[in-house]
Amino acid sequence: MCQWAKSRQKMSKEFWHGTFSELSGHVLAVSPVAAVSRIGTRQLTAMHGGQARCDPGLRSLVALSSSKWQGRCRPAHSKRSRRDSRQRTSLRLKTRGVLWRLTGMTTPAQPSPDLFFDTLTAYQKTAALKAAIDLNLFTALADAPATAAQIAKACNAAERGVRILCDYLTVLGFLQKSGDKYNLTLDSTVFLSRKSPGYAGGVAEFLLSDHLTSAFKRLTEAVRKGGTAESQQGSTTPEHPMWMTFAQSMGGLMAQAAAGLAELQPLDPNRPTKVLDISASHGVWGIAFAKKNPKTHLVALDWAPVLQITTRSAHAAGLADRFSTIAGSAFDVDLGTDYDLVLVPNFLHHFNTADCVRFLKRCHAALRPGGRVAIVEFVPNPDRVTPPQAAGFSLVMLATTPEGDAYTFDEYTAMLAEAGFQKPTAHSLPASVNQAVISVKK
Repeated sequence: MCQWAKSRQKMSKEFWHGTFSELSGHVLAVSPVAAVSRIGTRQLTAMHGGQARCDPGLRSLVALSSSKWQGRCRPAHSKRSRRDSRQRTSLRLKTRGVLWRLTGMTTPAQPSPDLFFDTLTAYQKTAALKAAIDLNLFTALADAPATAAQIAKACNAAERGVRILCDYLTVLGFLQKSGDKYNLTLDSTVFLSRKSPGYAGGVAEFLLSDHLTSAFKRLTEAVRKGGTAESQQGSTTPEHPMWMTFAQSMGGLMAQAAAGLAELQPLDPNRPTKVLDISASHGVWGIAFAKKNPKTHLVALDWAPVLQITTRSAHAAGLADRFSTIAGSAFDVDLGTDYDLVLVPNFLHHFNTADCVRFLKRCHAALRPGGRVAIVEFVPNPDRVTPPQAAGFSLVMLATTPEGDAYTFDEYTAMLAEAGFQKPTAHSLPASVNQAVISVKK
């Protein structure tokens, strides 16, 4: 065996023993593909959990090593040898990252304070967005791009203040900037301009309300206690004023999801049907079903002050003659009977599992045979850390309720079974992080 081949064999062994740093010093001696050609794709795949078998980069490396490099020894003074050396050098540099990726030997991450500082200063992002909403800044950009001076005039604000705010919103991704002009992104056009039917800026009124922010200021106490530190019942206090704010601001954000659920659960068009909307609030969920089904009578349940908002929404939708209300606690009032569908949107997460089962038994009794319950909720995966928005909602419940939680699909399955329902199905909803968990009365 010639000296070049012996060197290559030695380097292959060193490479697979993790001494990749030594390989970088042998620029002209051997290409890393020699290690791949010696071990082969089958062995590499087995060594690294199958990660390499579908990677085209690996296949090309193996093919190249087999056809171009393997077994070739040439005098160092030959032109072809010098060309091969240069090619090996180039290939080593280009493929080093590929090999590291394929084998899982990533460069150790360096400690970074970025997440720490980003989290501590997140209030600045919130404040910037809230200021832009309050100034109607996004609406001022709805028709055409504009300079800071033009936006300042439309928003009745100082040019310097608007320029700095717009630059920051561009950094965050809410605006785009070209030259000295700012423009809306697609998301900002749809959700943050008051000229859009999908305007969701009103959500800030609820999410940044004192009722919520004060609860998070006492989060340390809540963690120690295992439930909200705000009061004995937190957001589940009867007729809590926060639900008026919720009803006034959150309806538009739910419209697409509500329409999607109405499409997902058709009602019998050949006879009169009844739908009960639990914690009806803005009324969007139940109204979507009543509008789609002309023979449906909608019954909305909520606290009496909130039902004033629900009633206005139902009348505005043309449902005055097919709409009625039940005021009070969903755990105590008479729900009625013979419903085809009971809607339970964003309600169960406020309570412990025993109370959820107790309530679902009431729904079961209110449904006609074959009737359905449609639960709309934040549903995390079994690991409780994914997907982020659904999993993170548990923290909101810790801060604001005595015993609420974001429940997994398996937990809802168990609750429904105990309440007398069939095995449920889970469905995604349009423009929503919520899922629909739907079950039929046995």
